Amino acid sequence: LQNHLFTIMNGYKDLVFTCHTHDKAEEIRRVYVLHALNHVIKNRSRVLKNNAKLTAASREGREIGEIRDQGLTRPKVLIIMPFRNSALKTVETMIKSLLPPGKGEVSHRKRFRKEYGSAEEQKPPGYKPNSYLHIFDGNTDDCFRVGVAVKKTSLRLYTKFYSCDVIIASPLGLRTIIGGEGDKERDFDFLSSLEIVIIDQTDIFLMQNWDHVMVGVV
Repeated sequence: LQNHLFTIMNGYKDLVFTCHTHDKAEEIRRVYVLHALNHVIKNRSRVLKNNAKLTAASREGREIGEIRDQGLTRPKVLIIMPFRNSALKTVETMIKSLLPPGKGEVSHRKRFRKEYGSAEEQKPPGYKPNSYLHIFDGNTDDCFRVGVAVKKTSLRLYTKFYSCDVIIASPLGLRTIIGGEGDKERDFDFLSSLEIVIIDQTDIFLMQNWDHVMVGVV
């Protein structure tokens, strides 16, 4: 499954996967996290190499023309998910995929776990089916957003949107910033240079408020 999905994603083709189940969730998450990290790191490396070329050319008085390797804003990946517990799992998967055990740096990790984790009393009843436990086991707050800056040896959580590489948010959390038509205070320019949009557990959004998805994502 992972090889099949990653082949499609790595080819930058639009993908709709309708066979998502609770026992496949971790596999699917690992694939799209790997794709997102791979895209961000490759894009960042290309920008740094081209900046070095421009600096060298300027120093030598050469003209190498315009290099179009950057958008208007930095964020390149948007990941939409329904609850904070999903965001916690995604960030933990990013850490495991990017950083070797005991190495690298993750800023504000303790704060993130506190705000996106859950207390023992928040756990759902054990007699519920596995599909229910998968969805509601953990922090089920549906209003959140967090920016993540990615480097080869570190992750910076709670980075401002205009300085981050990946935005992880719920539809409601995103809409509280984007606002609606007629609102005085709106901000959506940070979405202007997105190259990848990942929407996980889409079926749950239908049980929340689909209008937030239409306004915030579509």
